Amino acid sequence: MQRALPASAYWIEPQRLAAGAYPAAPFDLAVLIAAGIGGFVDLTPAGDHGGYASEAARLARAAGREALHRRFPIRDFGLPEIATMRAILDAIDGWLAARRPVYVHCHAGLGRTGTVVACWLVRHGRAPADALAELQRLRHGTRDAAAASPETDAQRAFVESWRPGN
Repeated sequence: MQRALPASAYWIEPQRLAAGAYPAAPFDLAVLIAAGIGGFVDLTPAGDHGGYASEAARLARAAGREALHRRFPIRDFGLPEIATMRAILDAIDGWLAARRPVYVHCHAGLGRTGTVVACWLVRHGRAPADALAELQRLRHGTRDAAAASPETDAQRAFVESWRPGN
């Protein structure tokens, strides 16, 4: 059975990889930890939010687990360098290989997050157009399902230029 996520989040691979908005509310963070998330890939620049890594670690410890946090700052509506996207995808894949469920987020969970999720799908064999369509399907039922993800033409073009193995 698929574990529940906050209203702004969705599973890409059930119980392994999820994505969505910044877990600002204590309830959302607790729901993510209860869903088994043990690795947080944070795409927001430092200082955009108050931070949650220590609270995630505390909640995970209380559940007998560990929660790790990695920040890859990308400006809002922006794009990472190609090497940075590879590093983000490598971090996700490394944690998944270590059986650590991962949550990817930016602020709203749309532009930067959607770009990373779609590139991850391409890395794992989806054609770029299929990855973008799959992203919309996965987001169905979330609080912001009607919003575009990725948000900008440049973000969609970045995904369309991404290739498997990158």
